[in-house]
Amino acid sequence: MELGRRLSVQTKKTIAITPRVIQSIKLLKCNHDELCSYLKEQEERNPLIDVVLPETRPVSTAAPQSQPTAPAAKSEPPKGGTSLSVARSGGAAAGDLRSIEETFARRQTLREHLLEQVDLTIHNAVDRLLAREIVESLDPDGYLRRDLDEIADVLGIVETRVEHALHLIQGLEPTGVGARDLGECLRLQLDEAGELTDEMDILLDNLDMLAKFDLAALARLCGVDRVEIAEMARQIRMLDPRPGRQFDTDAVLPAMPDVNVELRPDGTTHVELNSALLPKVLVNREYYSEMRAVASGENDVRFVTDCMRDANWLARNLDQRANTMLKVATEIVKRQQDFLLKGVEHIKPLCQADVADAIGMHRSTVCRAISGKYLMTNRGLFELKYFFSNALSGEGSAEDVSAESIRARIRKLIEGEQGKKVLSDDAITATLKGEGVNIARRTVAKYREMMNIPPSSIRRRQHSAARIEAEACVA
Repeated sequence: MELGRRLSVQTKKTIAITPRVIQSIKLLKCNHDELCSYLKEQEERNPLIDVVLPETRPVSTAAPQSQPTAPAAKSEPPKGGTSLSVARSGGAAAGDLRSIEETFARRQTLREHLLEQVDLTIHNAVDRLLAREIVESLDPDGYLRRDLDEIADVLGIVETRVEHALHLIQGLEPTGVGARDLGECLRLQLDEAGELTDEMDILLDNLDMLAKFDLAALARLCGVDRVEIAEMARQIRMLDPRPGRQFDTDAVLPAMPDVNVELRPDGTTHVELNSALLPKVLVNREYYSEMRAVASGENDVRFVTDCMRDANWLARNLDQRANTMLKVATEIVKRQQDFLLKGVEHIKPLCQADVADAIGMHRSTVCRAISGKYLMTNRGLFELKYFFSNALSGEGSAEDVSAESIRARIRKLIEGEQGKKVLSDDAITATLKGEGVNIARRTVAKYREMMNIPPSSIRRRQHSAARIEAEACVA
């Protein structure tokens, strides 16, 4: 056998992903806010890019228009090249608007509210230090989830002193803050209102039974009749289980539709992108000409050329993103006509591969196109992902039924319950099979739990509790 080195040539096919393709993929996956942030980054790096952001939800802020400022610094040429000193002309004033977050009036936080009271009401220096430590340990709901012995060990003080400071905190507003569990939170509120009776104290020790609406057993434990226990339950429902949340300062900004669909009187639909939400990329060709004219040296010429190429890529990729979103949304609307015309119970099963095959795109492209995007319909605002649902086999029907439509049907059946006529999971299963939907009882139970609907035993107690409370109100 001869051993030795040998040279050979092989031909191999590989897929090269260019920077332009990478950018196209990134843009398609971005939701509106992420897109605006990315475009602003590109504008800062490239002197030939002007980004015009929509006025609805601008990303960056700038000085008011009444106080003009000098143009922002742009990308510098490569090291070793001659500095281009041409002043930039034109450009968009997209950053002149203030963001929505800045226009919200600032509210006092729970921490600030409590620390203010601590400084005003607690005069002992040690107690004030402990109280401030407890305030810093509260969660957004106002509960103390930290053990008192841990605080005592950290601060090198006896636990009884920490407990005393906690009682001081529990005497502050809002009532119920500083509680270590739900029962203690409710006790603090009832105690302040003068409604913490012995019977109520027993009830608070058995909140799990109240959650199951087992009023008969609770009435026996508390030594009261069913009308009194219903009134006690009503008192508890009037309390605030999360007192700290009234100081929640996180502004909840509404989702904005990326695509609008109009249902016309003749039953046809018109799908269009929400132009008010689309950012625009402008390529400053006048500034390119000025930079090109004064460029001296190979590095400067390459810098200007690369800037123009990248700006054109970004503009084309942004247009491609819009076209892809429109194609995907149009196909979704086409396949979900029954949902628009008849309601959620008629939403059809749909998978991403179906849409991808119909419009001649890859499934991954559809996946990116629907990520974080919203569609405004005649039935409200929906995330595009909502319209993709697995299918369940329907006996005697021409086509399969979507899981979402089954959940809607289950919800409607349960909402229609009256009095003692509460439907068990078996009864719901039988009803659906009578409508031609072949579904297992365990699937009904799973869907019911997904919608946070309690089982029939608890719903029956809920109806009974409602009747007892109504009788108490009449009495």
